[in-house]
Amino acid sequence: MDLLRTRDRTVNNSQKSAPDDNAVRAHLASLERDRLVVHSGMKPGFRKPHTTYALGSEAEQLFPKAYGRLVSLLMSIFSRQVEPRNLRAGMRAAGRKVAGEHLHDLRGKTRQQRIDAALGIFKELGGSASFKEEDGKHFIYGNGCPIAAATANHPEACLLRSRC
Repeated sequence: MDLLRTRDRTVNNSQKSAPDDNAVRAHLASLERDRLVVHSGMKPGFRKPHTTYALGSEAEQLFPKAYGRLVSLLMSIFSRQVEPRNLRAGMRAAGRKVAGEHLHDLRGKTRQQRIDAALGIFKELGGSASFKEEDGKHFIYGNGCPIAAATANHPEACLLRSRC
């Protein structure tokens, strides 16, 4: 289900560490029965089309949402009492604090291990993210961000993200 938070998938691109396609299909059947996963379409395959799967409406209740509302409320209050420059600095400091809590685990790690750790931290905070390299540039894309509700009215809330 965590993989489906990032994009629709087929059984074939479910995960490299999955036991086998039949095990993935059996698991998907259980998730479909519980309306946590739904068929979202078809994708051309080598021999035949592949069914794509997406998260169902029942799945959203499994992922935390309270953080976004709370951060939005706090940002509304703070933005009326603190200068924008100081608010941005405070958000950056909070992000550095979160990152600092993980720095001891990152010392001596490769770039890829640090990227994987950053993705893991985001997941611990209730979000989902993926790493992509495009045209020689590296991007971490957030999906299901736990503070997305706050960023619409308070873009400085994005400065809270970890800086690994």
